[in-house]
Amino acid sequence: MTELQPLEPTYYTNRAAALMALKSFKPALSDCQQAASLQSESPSAKTLLRLSRCHLALGASGPALSTLREVLSLEPNNGPAQQLQAKTLELEGNLRNFHTARSQKQWTIARIALDRCFQAIDGEGGEVPSEWRCWRIEIELAKGNWDGATMVANEAMRIDSGNADIMALRGLVLFLTAKLPQALQHALSALRLDPDNERAKKLRQRVKAVEKLKDEGNALFKSNNWQEAIDKYTEALEVVGDSEDEAKGGTMRATLLSNRATSLVKVGSNLCLSSNH
Repeated sequence: MTELQPLEPTYYTNRAAALMALKSFKPALSDCQQAASLQSESPSAKTLLRLSRCHLALGASGPALSTLREVLSLEPNNGPAQQLQAKTLELEGNLRNFHTARSQKQWTIARIALDRCFQAIDGEGGEVPSEWRCWRIEIELAKGNWDGATMVANEAMRIDSGNADIMALRGLVLFLTAKLPQALQHALSALRLDPDNERAKKLRQRVKAVEKLKDEGNALFKSNNWQEAIDKYTEALEVVGDSEDEAKGGTMRATLLSNRATSLVKVGSNLCLSSNH
């Protein structure tokens, strides 16, 4: 019917209602927006309420609140709008709590707040934004919970297999757990999905640099060039870094520190032997 009468908003709102019943909120959002634009001179509270529900179900609390304010300006005593506003304000509060805790590196508190955001969307039968899934991976990663980070990343990839950021974050988990070939494959896969993805570009660069320096250090160690090996491991450690957001460099940093320590012991032993002659 929308093809026969494309300027009739009722058809869009009716189709949106059907799509919402099927939990297909993205196409429903599009239909509600189309209907609202056709009603621009006299917007329908029903259309706007459906539009705000779609926004909430997709995690867009700001647009949901803005639209609800329009509904309540038209119908101040609209009960469903008031209830939806309360839910949306609660979601906004949890998002603020998440960002505050994250900025203060309070990872457990951030995780609790983010879980509540997920629950709010699940309660609406909606679709969690990909960005939130990235945040969940980043929290587990920062906590050094490698099994948790892997599980969350795998789940995110299953749900949103075409997301380059999620793919790159899974690669970062592999990098920090010293699985360099797999990390590089994930970085390359992310770049195939999005050639301009900065997260994937940075990961590819770091993996290649660390792998090269580590291999060179190992070769120098085996040929008894221990001081040169130390220099290579030190360079690799600088690439890995010790950021709190990455659990101080994880297993990758620990491995390089161990290699450098072994080389330092060799250098010390060699100096002792030299001084005894």
